[in-house]
Amino acid sequence: MNDSLLESANLYVLGLLTAPEQEAFEHELRHNPALQREVYALSEAVLAMAHSAPQTAPPPDLRASLLADWETAASPAAPHPAAQPTGTVPQQATNPSASPFRILHFIPWAAAAALAVLFYQNRNEIQTAREQASAARTEAAVAREREKQYLEAVQMSEAAKAQSEASLASLRTSLEQAETALNALGAEKEKLIAELSLLQQDSQLDKTRIAVLGSILKDQPAAVAVSLWRQERQDGLLVVENLPALP
Repeated sequence: MNDSLLESANLYVLGLLTAPEQEAFEHELRHNPALQREVYALSEAVLAMAHSAPQTAPPPDLRASLLADWETAASPAAPHPAAQPTGTVPQQATNPSASPFRILHFIPWAAAAALAVLFYQNRNEIQTAREQASAARTEAAVAREREKQYLEAVQMSEAAKAQSEASLASLRTSLEQAETALNALGAEKEKLIAELSLLQQDSQLDKTRIAVLGSILKDQPAAVAVSLWRQERQDGLLVVENLPALP
């Protein structure tokens, strides 16, 4: 807002604009939200200054003086004075008591002017207060934005925590299933080892030559012998039965 509008706003609040100026200012006021806020703030400031003015008791003779002025104004007009020489000033114009209403008419304007002077004296303080209020509003907006971001971060953290817990539970289930499968594989391995051992034993039997020998002795026809021989190891076993004891 420029200084011209600010000055017009001050005069408008104090009622010091002329009719054309007031009409132009009110037209601008209807279409300018910032100017509306400025006029509202200035009005509040003027009212506050008016209420803060000290109460002063009127002079004791004020009532009698006002009544005397009223009676003088209400009395019949004096006869028209004789023509005076050109360049002279009528006596009535130089008598202050002859125009009491004009004096009373200017009293509100004088009060408004005094308020304007006081307002301009405090203008810097009001401007500083407004700047501080604006800075406070900005800080409050920043604080609200930070609080919003913090709440969003907390919500995201809680969502991430819940997702992590769900993933951990899924991993635990998978681990239990893997342990069960591993145990099953261990049992299957032991079974396979046992089967392999049997197969190896069968393979040793396949490689062993077995022979049953009958007796060729006429006096010992019941003698019998069984031989086991493994060629790759070059060892064997001979079992003989029904032979007489050796000497």
